[in-house]
Order: sequence, then structure tokens, then C-alpha cells
Amino acid sequence: MAFAPRTRDDRTVALLRTGVVGGVGVAVISLLLGALRPGFDFRRHANSQLVLGDYGWIQTIDFIVFGLLLMACSVGMARVVRPHRSGQVAAVGVFLYGLCAGVVVGFNPTDPAYGFPPGSPEGYAGLDRISTSAHIHGAAGMIGFLAMTVACFALARYFTVTSAPRWAVYSAVMGLSVVAVCGYLAANASAASTQFNFLPTWVVGTALWLFVPAVCARLIAVTRAARTEPVGAGAR
Repeated sequence: MAFAPRTRDDRTVALLRTGVVGGVGVAVISLLLGALRPGFDFRRHANSQLVLGDYGWIQTIDFIVFGLLLMACSVGMARVVRPHRSGQVAAVGVFLYGLCAGVVVGFNPTDPAYGFPPGSPEGYAGLDRISTSAHIHGAAGMIGFLAMTVACFALARYFTVTSAPRWAVYSAVMGLSVVAVCGYLAANASAASTQFNFLPTWVVGTALWLFVPAVCARLIAVTRAARTEPVGAGAR
């Protein structure tokens, strides 16, 4: 009885593992930096602000490495989800999320605001006064999260057609959560810095970071299960 060669599957699993490392890594490092850095408050400050001030270079590297790992991960995803179009859309969304919300954001820091780093202005300078880097940072972040939102709903479709209803629900809930937090940000765009609470963005952002490793782990399991099927026994 012939079985499919392991070499391609091994490469696919290795690519998917980059998503596990990237998602868990950015979550752990971001939360640790937020908890340890003087003057940082999860209620008043966004994750992007951790690239500023002393030790900001750690978060800069964190963003860039996270983005590169997700871009690699998306290649592994694309291999596993073939020939389903919804899966391919999800893989493209993950790639763009890593590129825009990781690499581009990492190379283009936001401006000091809301009192962080300590000594910075307490308010927000406004769109007409922020730096070019901050403009790029904001635009890339929005594109990245939009792409990942699409990826969540595409994964919901993919898991539905591949008979994984719990994963379909999980993916849809994540997509709706990102939409909800974007609505929260838009509704409170004019709020004073002392009134706006960033905690919802931290909760959903962390959940999204950990969603990627969870999906990768699921796809790794699918890949390993396919190894035991004889060649020609049926495509997934």
C-alpha cells in the first residue's frame, strides 16, 4: 500500500508552526511589556505605543518578527486548505495581516500621545499634526485588521464546508469581535484621552493573536491525519 511522501507535509507543518510561534509570541511579549513598563496603562494606551520610549525596540522587533512569521504561516495554510476557495481567501488575509499589521507597523512607529512614554502630551495631536510614520502606522494597521477580519469569516466558511462546525463558530465569533471593537473605536473616536478605555481593544486583540495559533494547530492536525491515508484514498 502506497502512502503520500512526507517531505512536503513536513514543510507544511513547519510553516504552520511559525503561526503558532508568532501568535503566542506577540501576545506574551505585548502583555509583559504592558505590565512592566513604567507609565503604561492598559486602559489608556494602545499596544502600538509600546514601540515608544525605553525598550520600545523590543516591541518593534516583536511586531516585525510576528508579521514575518504570519506571512510564512499563510503559505502553509494555503497548502492545507486547497482546493477550497474560502481557505485560500483566508490564507491571503493572514498574509496581509502579517505584512500590514506586523511588518509595516513595526517599521513605522506611531507618535507619543496620551501621556506615554512618560512626559508625552496627555492628548492626541490630531490627524493634521501627526507624523508621516504615524499616518502609515494607522493606515497599515487598519488594512491588516480588515484583512484578518475577512480571513476569520473565510475560515468560518472553510470549516463549515469541511465539517468542522465548532471551528466555524469560533472563526465567525472572532470575526464579529473584531468588527465590534472597530465599531467601538469609531464610536469613541472623539472621546477625551481620560475617558477612552483601550481594554476592549486589548481583549479582542489578544484573542485574535491567539486565534491564529489555534487555527494553525488545527491545520497541523489535519495535515498529520492526511499522512495516514493511502494515496488516492480521497482528497480533503
